[in-house]
Amino acid sequence: MPLKSDFLSKVGQLAEEVPDAREGLDRRIRLLERCLEKLAPQARRMVRMRYYEELKPSKIAEELGLSVNGVSVLLSRSRARLRDCVGRAMAHGE
Repeated sequence: MPLKSDFLSKVGQLAEEVPDAREGLDRRIRLLERCLEKLAPQARRMVRMRYYEELKPSKIAEELGLSVNGVSVLLSRSRARLRDCVGRAMAHGE
């Protein structure tokens, strides 16, 4: 069964948009890395442990001598700061 031309047209359009999407993602990753460096050292360490080393909050708490709740709160605040930082940078065309 042949594919309809409108479907092929949409696939072609999506294929053209992929490089733009990739560039946007690359930009956000660069901004995120820059914003990560602006976090307080302990917050930056926790974010790296959680998202780069993929440690669970309980393991982070154990290694840093903190409560699991404390780690969860600090990670939540760090994510919010990173979102705000990246959002501001994107709005200013950085």
